[in-house]
Amino acid sequence: MKAPIEMVVLDEEGDTIQCIVKDIFVPIFEGLLAEGNVYVVTNFGVALNTIKFKPTRHEIKIHFKRDSIVHPVQDSSVPLNGFN
Repeated sequence: MKAPIEMVVLDEEGDTIQCIVKDIFVPIFEGLLAEGNVYVVTNFGVALNTIKFKPTRHEIKIHFKRDSIVHPVQDSSVPLNGFN
């Protein structure tokens, strides 16, 4: 088993949200995701973000599922330098 992938992603409006790929799904997604790239992700789950120390202020978090779909985007309006 590999360690889960945890990341904070940014949308075109500059909002951030925590995303998690569980350890059992890491082999599916590890080759598809790279820092600094823009993707459209569909068919994912959401859950309340109830952990005490959150990496974002968002009240929910995204969970990738086995059948989540990741499409790279070439031209987008997502700022590449939106994190501080």
